[in-house]
Amino acid sequence: MTVAKSAVAGIGLCLLFHAGYVIMQQRKQLMSMGIFDQEVISLELGVQILLGTLISLWGGAMIIVQFKPIQSADVAKPSWEQLHTRPNFHTYSSRANVLGPLIKQAVHLPPPPPI
Repeated sequence: MTVAKSAVAGIGLCLLFHAGYVIMQQRKQLMSMGIFDQEVISLELGVQILLGTLISLWGGAMIIVQFKPIQSADVAKPSWEQLHTRPNFHTYSSRANVLGPLIKQAVHLPPPPPI
């Protein structure tokens, strides 16, 4: 059954590719004749493009129906801050414990602004 549904979408895509190929050939023929400004698509190609699009969408919708819908309530969504955290990478005794008091001694705070 899934092969038939995929075939429907494939037939629609083949119609679209064929229409594109014919348009390219017509444009090449017009350019060889010296006509560069004509951008008209025939009615037959317009119908073929419309049918190919509709058949492809219908076949794709038939394929998509088989998938299980996503249950957003099942997954706990992490916050933005928790997306890139590594729990094994936390360091609590770093060089800031040693350098912090030295920096406070070396850097003098500016005087308070006058009132």
